[in-house]
Amino acid sequence: MNLFKKNLTVCVFSLAFLAATGTVAAEQAASAAPANTAEVISNLEKALTEVNNSSFAEARLHLKTARTAAESLTGDHAKIAQALASVVQGQIQANKGNVKESAAQLSNALVLFKAL
Repeated sequence: MNLFKKNLTVCVFSLAFLAATGTVAAEQAASAAPANTAEVISNLEKALTEVNNSSFAEARLHLKTARTAAESLTGDHAKIAQALASVVQGQIQANKGNVKESAAQLSNALVLFKAL
């Protein structure tokens, strides 16, 4: 009977620990999402400025950073995918040297990310 009580106590403490760990992880994920969104928006704004100045090498770096940060965002997956598609199209147009089309795509992506 003593062995049964010890096993039951260990199980109860294990479940309590797992519940606390899951709650902390969820709180950390929720608090990290706005920071990632702000980082994405900041990098997109910098990339848009660089594209408008025809500085495509700098724009590529900001776009790469924005895409990496955007991939870890949580929320409305359809809006995130649409915004990422605009970033990719803007990046393609920037690689081609098309300032006008790239700026339009990046502006569209900015609007979508700000709506998140």
